[in-house]
Amino acid sequence: MSAPAVKEPSICTGCGILRDPTKPRCGTCGAAYPPAAVRALAQPAQGFWVAVRGAFWCRACGYQGPLNHIEEGDGVTCTKCGVEQKFDTSWKELVAFAHAVGDFGTPGHEGRFPDPAIRLTEAKPHAQVGSGAPWVEAPHGEVTLGNPLCRGCRAPVVAVPGGASFTTECSGCKERRSYERAPAKRYKLAGVVADEHEVDRREVGVTSNRGAMIITCPNCNGQLSGITQSDGACTCAFCSAQCRISTRTHAKVGHADTPRKVWWFHLAGPCAERTQIARRAKQQLEHRAKLEGKDRVRAAQVARDNAAYDAAKKKR
Repeated sequence: MSAPAVKEPSICTGCGILRDPTKPRCGTCGAAYPPAAVRALAQPAQGFWVAVRGAFWCRACGYQGPLNHIEEGDGVTCTKCGVEQKFDTSWKELVAFAHAVGDFGTPGHEGRFPDPAIRLTEAKPHAQVGSGAPWVEAPHGEVTLGNPLCRGCRAPVVAVPGGASFTTECSGCKERRSYERAPAKRYKLAGVVADEHEVDRREVGVTSNRGAMIITCPNCNGQLSGITQSDGACTCAFCSAQCRISTRTHAKVGHADTPRKVWWFHLAGPCAERTQIARRAKQQLEHRAKLEGKDRVRAAQVARDNAAYDAAKKKR
C-alpha cells in the first residue's frame, strides 16, 4: 500500500519542529518564522518524523533527568545524582505515543493514513496538534511533528531507504549522515537521529586528575576541552576523531544541568492505536449492517404477513 498524499505540516527553519501559527517565532529555538511557510518533506516508504524531548523522574533524587538518545542496555542515568535505573519498557511507551502523534496529528480529518474503506467513527486523537503550542505531553517527555534539518544549510533532510545504517540526505546541499540501526530496531523504529547515535563516533573516555574529571579522546587519549553540558558530539583537536558524549558520561563528569535536547524518531506506516480504532469502527459497521439486515428480514416478513392477510380477506 502506498502512502496517501497528505499535506505535510509547516516547520520552524531554526530547529525543524512544528510551526506554532499563533506566534511570530519558535518557542523552542527562538528563531523568527519566515513569511513563507516551509513544510516538512514527504518521506519514502510511508515514513515520517516525530521530534522528541525526553525526560524521566529519577527514583533516587526526585529530579527530572534528560533522555537525549536511546541508552544502551535497559537503564538510564540521572545527571543530577548519577544513579542508573531501569527504563526498558518506558522507551516502548514513548515510541508508541510518538507514533500515534505522528500518524493522527498530521493535518487532515483522519490523519496520515486514512482508510477509504473504513471511516473512523471516534474523534481523531491528537487533533489539537498544530492549533497552538506544538509540543504534546507524552509518557516520559514531549513530542511534536516536524522534520530534522541539515547541520550545514538548515534545509529539511530525507531518509534514504536501505543500507546497514540509517542514512539521511539533505534536500539542499545533499550532505549525507548515517546513524546506528540497532537502537531503532530494538524499539521498532525506522530510524533515530541524534548526535549520540551517529555512525563512526566512539564514546569519549573519562579520567580523574587530582579530583578533576577530564574528558579524553577515545582514539588518541588527548584531553577534549570546551565540552559543554549540552554537547552530544565533538571532534578531537589532536587527531580529528569523531566522538560522542552520552548522558552517562555527562553524569560521570558532574554535568548536573544537562538540558533536554530535541532529537528525532523516524517512523513508518499506521500506528497501533489506528489499528485498534479501525477495528472498533469495523465492528460498529458490521453491527450496524447486521441490525439493518435484521430490519430488512423483519420488514419482509411483515410485508408477507400483510399480503397473506389481504389475500385471506378477499376470499371471504
